[in-house]
Amino acid sequence: MKAIDLFAGCGGFSTGFVKAEFKITHAVEFDKTIARTYALNHPSTTLIVDDIQNINNSIFQPNSVDVIIGGPPCQGFSMAGARIRQNFIDDQRNYLFRHYFNIVSRVRPKVFVMENVKGIQTMNNPR
Repeated sequence: MKAIDLFAGCGGFSTGFVKAEFKITHAVEFDKTIARTYALNHPSTTLIVDDIQNINNSIFQPNSVDVIIGGPPCQGFSMAGARIRQNFIDDQRNYLFRHYFNIVSRVRPKVFVMENVKGIQTMNNPR
């Protein structure tokens, strides 16, 4: 079975899926330093080092993989750390998950797995 890893980081999600006998066809990671680590951990994966907002979705074809995995940035939703509490709508990190779902909508995998924090459920009502 095949998978795509979005917001791939150093490849933890990919590693788990490879151990479950998936082939990770593509991975997307924005941070060049972290992407170098991903490339070392997963040399057979096509790695796209770019902001997911810049990626032409035509790279990912409908029904090309069985699973999409990923962990969009969670800092904007986290109850700890650098959450912008006063004007939550201004934290641009809060909208990157939309690009994940745009790719899911295009590819139409059988399953997708998205890791994030509990605060994503209270996006419109931050406390």
